Parts: sequence; structure tokens; C-alpha cells
Amino acid sequence: MSDSSLVKEFGDAFAGKSALVTGVTGFVGWHLAEALTSLGAKVYGLSRTAEESNIPPGVRPIRLDLLDMERLVEFLSSTRPRLVFHLASQVTGDQDVSLVRPMIENTFLSSINLLLALQQVGCERLVHTGSGEEYGRNPVPNQEEQKEDPTSPYAVAKTCSVLFAKLFTELYRVPIVVLRPFLIYGPRQAPSKLIPYTILNVLANETPNISTGTQKRDAVYVMDVVRGYLKAALSERAVGGIFNLGAGSGFSVREIVEKIIAMMGSDLQPHFTGDATRALEGDRIADIARAQKVLDWQPRWSLKEGLQQTIEWYKV
Repeated sequence: MSDSSLVKEFGDAFAGKSALVTGVTGFVGWHLAEALTSLGAKVYGLSRTAEESNIPPGVRPIRLDLLDMERLVEFLSSTRPRLVFHLASQVTGDQDVSLVRPMIENTFLSSINLLLALQQVGCERLVHTGSGEEYGRNPVPNQEEQKEDPTSPYAVAKTCSVLFAKLFTELYRVPIVVLRPFLIYGPRQAPSKLIPYTILNVLANETPNISTGTQKRDAVYVMDVVRGYLKAALSERAVGGIFNLGAGSGFSVREIVEKIIAMMGSDLQPHFTGDATRALEGDRIADIARAQKVLDWQPRWSLKEGLQQTIEWYKV
């Protein structure tokens, strides 16, 4: 989505507002910070590795570890961003036991520190990032029940942080909206992720090795996710709510991989190993009715359109 398309949708709603994006060097954080800047916001980009060379132009780099509570409160007190978008975490669905402690520290405790700091300093809105991974084996989350069934250290840490976010809204009056994106893809994503991995293998004329390929996933283009964050920051009705961001439909991993190969005009045959990569998993498709109704959000990019944009970016 071009800057002009964002301006057409959001106008001057963010012009002159100060915004903080945590995890700015990450995949979605980078795109969100760039979008906010294009809409006229004064954007601070926070990361343990933030510097001008690895964040979007115009974003002010803030090199800070969210586990450092003293420095975090000092920064927030001095800058007082009106809008806070929390995307920083350690992102991996791997189930190895070695990830338990890192997830507690880098995904859960970092979120708790931010909640505590904002309860002390204040803000106009905190958009907190959950994950579609929280639903685990539940194939289609029920819109009203929102049943969680996390099956990885990452998903458990996200679920716990979301529960605390709800508590901070209801008990401590921090205005929070929680978003749960599903399988995000697009330009700038880590090469190890499914879609860029497949694209890069095809570009190198190497056979992609995929697991079973049978599990269905709800793939949502990164700019649609960015639009969801922007909508959540503006909606008063959304405060205290949890909203799924996805396409609302699913494709099997095999279908996604084969679609990429066909779109790239390759005759490579992907190798599906037949081995499940993670235990306790099922299909994962978003129920986006609540986001459509309350946020006035729905995805604009079809899978084909999003994949085409992504393929073109990796070709360069």
C-alpha cells in the first residue's frame, strides 16, 4: 500500500501526534513506524539494537531494553508519547524447552514492564500485540468466547501478557487495545519464515523442503496488519477489546507454497517431508467479525496480490 493510499484512508488523524513503536527493527514494527511517519506522526522507534541505519527514515531511534525499568520510565516521562504500539517480543513458535525462560523475559516480562511504566506515566492509547498462536489447536476462534489454547512457550507468554493487558485496562485504567495477528507475510520478513523461505529457494532454483504441508493457515499481508494497528489507535470503542487480524479464510501450507512457485513461473517440485514440525497443532483461521464491526477493518489484499508484492520485493 502506498503512502497516498494510507493518507486517503486515515487523512491527518496522526499528524503531529507522538507515537512509540517498540520492536521497531522487527518485521511489522518497521512497516508500522514507516506508515506512521508517512502520516505525519512524530515516531520514536524502540529496540535494543535501534539505530538510524536499521529503522525507517524519519523515525527517532531509541536503543533501550524493556527489561530496564528505570530507563524505560525515564524515557517515557521525558517524551510522553500519546500513542504506544507494543510489538517487541521474541518471535518463534518453536516448542523447545530452552525457549521457556527467554520467552518469560523477552515476551512476557518486557510487556509487564511497559504496562507498569504506562500506568505510571500515562498515554492516550496502547495497542498491545497478542498472536493468533494463542489459539493453538482451536481451528476457528469463537468471536465471543475467544478461547485460548497455547501450544508453545511463545504462545503461552503472549497469552499471559494479554491477560495482564486486560487487567490493566479494567483495573488500572490504562487504555489498551489488543490485536492478535495470524500468519503475517510481506516484504522485509525474516528469510527463515515460510513465504520468504519459499521465494528465496525458487529464486536460487533450489527445492523448498516443507513439513507436512497439510495444516491450514490464515495468511494476512503486512500492510493490512499495519492498517489494523492504525485503526485500533483511533477507535474509542475498541478499548478493552481483543481483535483478530487475518484474512478470515485459510489455505494449506502446501497450497501457499505451490501458489508461490506457480506465480514465479518455476517448475520446481517442493519436497514435503510428511513430518509434523510442531506437536498439538491444528488448522488456524481467524474470526475477524469483531475487527470488522468495531475497528471498521477488513483486509484489502488478497493472497495473490500480497504474494505478488512480496515476490517482487525479494527479487530486487
